[in-house]
Amino acid sequence: MRMILVVLFCFAFAMVLAAQTPPPTVAEAEAFMKNAEARLAELNTKVNQAGWVHENFITEDTEALAADANDELTAVTTELVEQGKRFDGVLMPADLSRKFLLLKRRRTSVLTLQRLKRSWAKAAIPMS
Repeated sequence: MRMILVVLFCFAFAMVLAAQTPPPTVAEAEAFMKNAEARLAELNTKVNQAGWVHENFITEDTEALAADANDELTAVTTELVEQGKRFDGVLMPADLSRKFLLLKRRRTSVLTLQRLKRSWAKAAIPMS
């Protein structure tokens, strides 16, 4: 019986805390997106540079560098999409709303592209 009371108390306490958390504002969404765009721009540069090096100097090391950069981009994009979900339902200007939509779609395209590259790499004939 005590265990049930403790569980109910914890649940009630969690509900009170959730109710006290104010909903996110448009200003917070704009600040989040500004930070997200800066992080992604920096990572895109890193991915492009690593990709260029790999395409021009094809070795296992440059392949690993390019793969690591792509993995980091995927991880950060996924993290930003998850963090951005807290702004779902916030009424925001059309341009900001579009940026959130594009961020969510970007994650899907990054994951799809990585899956394709991995399947192509597995199908490739090793060069001696």
